[in-house]
Amino acid sequence: MKILRLRMVDGIYSTFRNVSVTENITRRMLEDPEFLKAYVLENLAFVKTVPNFVQYWASRKRDLFAIIRQLGKPTIFLTISANEIRWMKLLTILLRLSNKYPGKSAGELNTSERCTLVSDNPVTCCIYFYKLIGSLMKMLESKQSYNLFREYFVIRIEFQHRGSPHVHILLWLNNDPHETPS
Repeated sequence: MKILRLRMVDGIYSTFRNVSVTENITRRMLEDPEFLKAYVLENLAFVKTVPNFVQYWASRKRDLFAIIRQLGKPTIFLTISANEIRWMKLLTILLRLSNKYPGKSAGELNTSERCTLVSDNPVTCCIYFYKLIGSLMKMLESKQSYNLFREYFVIRIEFQHRGSPHVHILLWLNNDPHETPS
């Protein structure tokens, strides 16, 4: 994240430095909403591609509303949270990466030891969660005859206050039941 922030600062600095409009900016120009809107849209368009910027999520929101206009309401809304201290495969991986509990297996760890392993390796836990979500989406996207999935979905991964990831998924299914207007 630090590297990403430094790159963004360099990009914004370069943008302000290389644009002739910014050489003689006055207070009146900065107070004019039309000037700011045009300036951001023209010169800072690259921030739309950087996750977690306001412009990025505004763009994703517009995309979602366009999908809803085309396909209607999503059929399923899923929220999946990580429970890292109960995932034995993840704990086994974390034990191999750590030297804290030699000679113990994942099943032998108490809750405190599990929490310590998870909190000491947040990046590994997030990668593991991301790969699990990727596997779930591959199963849903598979071209099997029993698959009801329509191949349209929207995913947003967020982090809870304690740092644990969770994902929100909107799914559109084939032959989904339609609501009757009331």
